[in-house]
Parts: sequence; C-alpha cells; structure tokens
Amino acid sequence: MDCARLAQALKENPRKLGVIQPFWSIRPKFHPYVFDCVPSTNTSAWELIDQGAPSGTAVIARSQKAGRGQWGRQWQSPRGGLYLSLALQPEVPAGSSSQLTLAGAWGIATSLSNLGLPVQLKWPNDIVFQGRKLGGILTETRVDRGQITAAVVGVGLNFSNPVPPTGITLLEAAEGNHQPPLQPGQPTESSSVDQAAHSTAPASLELAAAVILYGLLQGYLFWQAYGTDALLEVYRTRLVNLGQVLVLDGHKWEVQGVTQTGNLWVKDIHSTATAASVIRELQPGEITLGYNS
Repeated sequence: MDCARLAQALKENPRKLGVIQPFWSIRPKFHPYVFDCVPSTNTSAWELIDQGAPSGTAVIARSQKAGRGQWGRQWQSPRGGLYLSLALQPEVPAGSSSQLTLAGAWGIATSLSNLGLPVQLKWPNDIVFQGRKLGGILTETRVDRGQITAAVVGVGLNFSNPVPPTGITLLEAAEGNHQPPLQPGQPTESSSVDQAAHSTAPASLELAAAVILYGLLQGYLFWQAYGTDALLEVYRTRLVNLGQVLVLDGHKWEVQGVTQTGNLWVKDIHSTATAASVIRELQPGEITLGYNS
C-alpha cells in the first residue's frame, strides 16, 4: 500500500470507481491513515475517533494481528489483503446498526459489479463472487440518547493474499471473469454506467481501497436519500441466498429477503396455514449459511 498512489486513487472520478449515477458529483474528503500492521483497523479507528478524528477517517493496514469478524471470530489478515475501516458520524437511531452494514455491503457490491465483477452478498455480511467468499464487513457503533453518534465500518477484502478453498481473491475473480462491464444505457439499481469509464476491476491495492471507501459511502448515501425500504429492495437483488431452501424443524423454508433489523426473512413453502404463520425471521447466528469447499 503506497500512500502517494492511494491519495491519487482517492482523487479519481467517482464514475471510474463504480459509483452509481446519482452520486457521481460526490467528492468526499477522506482522511486516510496507512499502517504496516495493527491489531485491528476497527480498534485503530476508534482510537483515532477518541483523539478527535473526523467522519471520513479511514484506517488501512497491510496486515492485522487480531482482525475481527462477526461474533468475535478471528479474521485472518495476511499481507496481500485489503483491511480498512471507515469512521462515520451518522446520527441515526440506535436500532439502525444492521442497516449500516446492509448499506455498506450493497454499496461495495454495486461498485465492483459496475466495474465488471458480478459480485453478490451472502447474508448477513459477506461479499461473494461465484459462490466463494471475497470479503466481509463488521460494523461497530456507539450510542448516546438513542442515537448512533459514531460508527466504524470495517472491511476485509481478499486481494492477492492466500485464501481457503471457499475463498477467492479480487485478482483471481478479475482474471477468471469473462462477463463484460455494463454497456452504456444498461441499468443498474438506479442508474446506467458508462462502459468507457468502467472497464476493469481495480488492479492495485490502492485502487481497491478507493473503490471500497467510495462503495461504503455510496451505500450510506443511498440509504439516507431513498430510505430503508429502497435499500432492502436493492440489497435483495444482490442476495445470493434469495430463493435458497433451508430445512428448519422438519419444514422447508425459502429465503425471501432481509428485514429492516437485518434478520433473514424466510417462508414455509409447504404450509397451508394462514399467511402470518408461514413467515419467519432468523437472527444472525441463529443459522449458518455455509460455503461449499
């Protein structure tokens, strides 16, 4: 990770970083800090916030010694991967933490897809390519008087680092993907993307960091501009689990989408009972939608 190349990448036109048309005019002021190795980029971001760092502060590390995933799991963070955290001051209700994660995940997936990689989302917080894990998101918040006053959204993305059989790196995905970028006039969730401006996936860690940071921001801006219902709908279009059949308590349930609280929404596909009784919400951790190695 070269600081000068990162600064240049962050100055790129948002169109070249996969941002959708309604937000092409954004010119965010990121405040990047690049470290060789930290325990966790989220931890470092919180430390900077405590020292007065503003919204837009981004911590990027070449490796992590104690990276965190969901439910306290360790996130392996060898060199070659992209590990970053973005600090925000969202001023949204305390119950909106899951929506921050959904927005960030959708924003990243949309940016990468607009750059020619058909990326999807695996509930609740994984970024996947052709069924293999490309990355993940961890959102942490601080609440005061019922409002989220500070948030740190952490992202781990496989770039060129070693990965297990269930994982894939961004470079592998770009090399093996033959789907062309969107043609002029071909719709995304809410815009068209110019092929001339979006021809390839990011080929360097610096460009990947810029794409991820802009992706996180566009997800947040989309949520704030269009509301939670619109966010859930576009998130659903990228949900790799949509239509997946699960067996729970001897019944078959089909994944329908995600709720405002970030729960998985499933429907009993064989029940003859009333509509209210065939719908069920599953909380993160209540069921694991694993990967096939």
